[in-house]
Amino acid sequence: LFFSPRSARSFVRILKLSSSTINLQKVCAFCLSTAIADEVEHIGWSRVVVSTHPNLTSLIESILTLAPFRGGGHHVQK
Repeated sequence: LFFSPRSARSFVRILKLSSSTINLQKVCAFCLSTAIADEVEHIGWSRVVVSTHPNLTSLIESILTLAPFRGGGHHVQK
């Protein structure tokens, strides 16, 4: 989850400085805005999702739409 361009840039910088190889090909990045997505889209995610509106509720809805809970007693209460 990325909430600002600054935090996204920091993540990318730390990833590039990391001595280990981190594979993001099976990881989805969720961003509050296109400005944030622009900062992280080039590092190999399986998908970069931008929330419909730049707020936490919309971001959570994006997550729930793409990654529904499956079995195992997970419940979402509204």
